[in-house]
Formats: sequence, structure tokens, C-alpha cells
Amino acid sequence: IIGEARSNYSLAERLYAQKFPNRRHPDRRTMQRLCTRAEQGILKRVRKKTGPAERKSVTVLAAATVNPQISTRQIEKDHGIPKSTANRIFKSNKFHPYHIHMTQKLEEGDFPRRLGFCNWMQGQIDANPAFDEQVLFSDEATFTNRGDVNRHNCHYYSDINPHWKRHREFQRQWSINVWAGIVGDYIVGPFFFEEHLNGANYLNFLQNELPLLLRYVPGNTCRRMWFQQDGAPAHRSRLVKEYLN
Repeated sequence: IIGEARSNYSLAERLYAQKFPNRRHPDRRTMQRLCTRAEQGILKRVRKKTGPAERKSVTVLAAATVNPQISTRQIEKDHGIPKSTANRIFKSNKFHPYHIHMTQKLEEGDFPRRLGFCNWMQGQIDANPAFDEQVLFSDEATFTNRGDVNRHNCHYYSDINPHWKRHREFQRQWSINVWAGIVGDYIVGPFFFEEHLNGANYLNFLQNELPLLLRYVPGNTCRRMWFQQDGAPAHRSRLVKEYLN
């Protein structure tokens, strides 16, 4: 319109009103000011990006500091800040929802015993740098069919409700103990105990099954091998201790 009016801003004002009667009409001074800004290259309006309000950011971060395990759902319930806003605040402040790791619980008497073992182990390695390669490290694990399913990690995408179910047979429970070991570069086992682990069947394993599992380990390693096991009740039975000693 400015070009059509040959830079006559009064004429441009009238032409704009005729062509766009239903719009808000800029006056000639507004048109002149816009043309001047365009010639100077500053016509583009730069909008400053703004994040969540500072008060909300302080509230969310303070809630996470007081209770690091708080959920965004709880933040929304306690402070009225939507979960999406809380997630955006955490992300902009580089907060990450780390997951828990399950570890073995230590009793009070375990600490001095572990310290003593570490000192003994360090002494053995100082005398023989290859000592740790001559130790058969072993352990057992129990597997059952009673495991819980985390439904949060199970998805079924569909445009209708499939009423997805998973049957759990708690009335027919079973469990099995699995033994495995490692010595040097060799994995020994696994071996499955079909019965409940006790001193008698563990002794039978040491006497009759373990030698078969070690048949692929070099004889020189077996002759110098140390056997490591934890303090499970079956390992501390009188029959097992007499055999190993």
C-alpha cells in the first residue's frame, strides 16, 4: 500500500481503510514510523523467551531439596503447580530423576570383617600379583515365579481398550537356587539346585558336581585355586566346614 501511494502516508492511510474495512486502521504517523524502522532493519520484533515464573521455580526446587523423592504429582497437589510446569523447571535446572539401585544390606558386624578381608586380600596380592586370578568366586541366587510386574513399564497402544491382563499363578509357586562361579577368565556353572539349599545337598554339590564343572578350567589353576563362598547357612553347616577344612 505504501508503494501504491508512492510514499504518501495520508493517501496510504485512506487506501488501507478502503481495502481492509474490518481491520484496525493504522494512521499515517504509524505507517511512517514502521517504514523508518524497516529501512533501519529493526522492524522485526524480538520476543524474549521467558521460563516459568521465578516464584514457581523456587517453590518446585525447594520442594525437591526438602524431599528429593517427591513426585511432580505431589508437587501439583501441595502447591498447585502443574506437573508439566514442574518437569520443565526440573529440566531447565538440570535436575534428573535418578532411579534407585538395590544393594546388599550390611549388618553391624560386617564392616570389621570386610575390612579384615580387604587387608588380607591386599597382602596376598602383594605377595602374588596373580592371586585374584586363582580365586573361584561363587554365589547363589534364588529365582521364583512370584515377581511383581511394574505396570508403569507395560504399554499397549490401541484405539480401543483391549482390557489387557496378565495371569499370575500365585497358587502354584515355585523357586529354584542357581549356583555360578568365576575364576580367572573362566565362568564355572551354572548349577541348579532343584531342592531347597541345605548343608547336605550343598556338600553333595561340592563333592560330586563341582569337580565336573571345573573340567574345563586348566589343571594348574585348579591345583592353586582358592574357593570363596559367602556366609549362607548351608555354607556354614558342620558337614561342609569339615569337608572344606
